[in-house]
Amino acid sequence: MKTNEENTKKQRFIESIIDSIQMNILDFKDNLNKGESYELMIYQWINNLFEEKVEIEEAVTIVHQKRLQVLFNNAEVKTPEAEISKVRKRIFDRLDKTSLYNNLNHKNKEYIHSRIESLIQPNLHSCSDIIKIIFKICRKLGNDQKPTITKNLKPKYERKKNTNNNMVLHNLVTPNAYLLNNHVF
Repeated sequence: MKTNEENTKKQRFIESIIDSIQMNILDFKDNLNKGESYELMIYQWINNLFEEKVEIEEAVTIVHQKRLQVLFNNAEVKTPEAEISKVRKRIFDRLDKTSLYNNLNHKNKEYIHSRIESLIQPNLHSCSDIIKIIFKICRKLGNDQKPTITKNLKPKYERKKNTNNNMVLHNLVTPNAYLLNNHVF
């Protein structure tokens, strides 16, 4: 059975290699958990290299070489637009599942869409980083949106309340009115 120390070493080994091949560790783990073939393949390579007790520098070189082999032998060539489209889809799929985004008005959703595009295009952020940024923006927009909603609802509620109270007051029968209407003298 593996000890915590071995697990820690293995984790550091994996993270070092993933970092050196310029992949985001959180995206890598997320895709690995989803069973994405590319990440599974890289994980198997790294795991085998760790079991063989290969040094990190040598393992990085081996993983780079294997990635290049797969890239050049793979018939499917992914364009940057295809990658951007994939990231965009993942972001919107995640957003559509949250009430934070769904409760925003149309104008704020359009703003979120433009922010997503501006974050995706330069390809500087990972998908998970973009989602975190967008959630922060959604929270801010949602909080800014709340006072508007409560301000609009509060006067209507007060007006209804006043109207109902006035109606109740108008419908009240005072003792003098009862006596006058029923001619009790």
